[in-house]
Amino acid sequence: MIFWEQLRKSVLEQNPEQLQSLVQFPFAINGDLDDMPVLKLNAQQFEKIWPMLLQQENYDMNNNGKLISFLGKSVFSKADAFAEQMIHTKSNSVANFHFENINGVWKLSTAYADNELYPKIQDILKTK
Repeated sequence: MIFWEQLRKSVLEQNPEQLQSLVQFPFAINGDLDDMPVLKLNAQQFEKIWPMLLQQENYDMNNNGKLISFLGKSVFSKADAFAEQMIHTKSNSVANFHFENINGVWKLSTAYADNELYPKIQDILKTK
């Protein structure tokens, strides 16, 4: 899928301009709990937060059914992370990132921040 290839390349090459063209703004950050307000980021704020999202720890089950952890950035090392079967859907999630098909164009639209990262992002947004 062209979108995933472009996104993956921009992340691996650390190309913020190309990455921003693949992101829906305002970019939303959700917390782990329902009562945490959604944080809305503009392009400049996103650029500051993005490295933190890539360093966030995620959890998944491996083939033996054991819980394993990985950093968000590791999903971009996988050529097939944005599964082929998801092309005809309206949304897709990979690790803590959420993607939406908006008017036929895929965009990175939302991320989840854990209870450790969420307050750090709030602090950054307060110091404009």
